[in-house]
Amino acid sequence: MRFSVCVAAAIFGVTMLPVGGSAAELRVGLQTETSSLDPHFALVGANQQVARHLFDSLLGSDAAMRPIAGLAESWTLRDGTL
Repeated sequence: MRFSVCVAAAIFGVTMLPVGGSAAELRVGLQTETSSLDPHFALVGANQQVARHLFDSLLGSDAAMRPIAGLAESWTLRDGTL
């Protein structure tokens, strides 16, 4: 019985894999149209939303707004600031 459950789970898992490396379409709903995908101009809300999906940051923040690692492996505080 346990073997048949494992086989069924494996078959189900294989059927959920994309076939032939095909691409999937991703749709993201935004309030307004973006004006630029350049991260230097991500000052508008829609640009910031798209930039968060495309670009990783060096540091992030946790629920208490303390810095946490993003792409940065380490960092040091100097004079009480980042």
